[in-house]
Amino acid sequence: ISCHILMLLDSAEAKRRPMTMVVVLPGWRDSEGWQLLGASQYRRADILVAAVDHGFVDGAQHTRLATFRQSPYDTSIIVLQTNSAAAASPV
Repeated sequence: ISCHILMLLDSAEAKRRPMTMVVVLPGWRDSEGWQLLGASQYRRADILVAAVDHGFVDGAQHTRLATFRQSPYDTSIIVLQTNSAAAASPV
């Protein structure tokens, strides 16, 4: 998926079109996907949210008494933008 995201950004950049993508993924900075996005020329920001600081609503919330779940791992938020997107809407 990371390669596809970068391909879309490359295409938009070649056409000088603005494109912004916000990617939410586990905070595993040593993973291949994180490494590709984190080293990208399009990366404008990345935020690491510690596991203790956030949670989520479980997909099976309709079958559970407690719908909120504490996240078991850190989460990364990576903002990627073409140059024209960064000029129009800087992060």
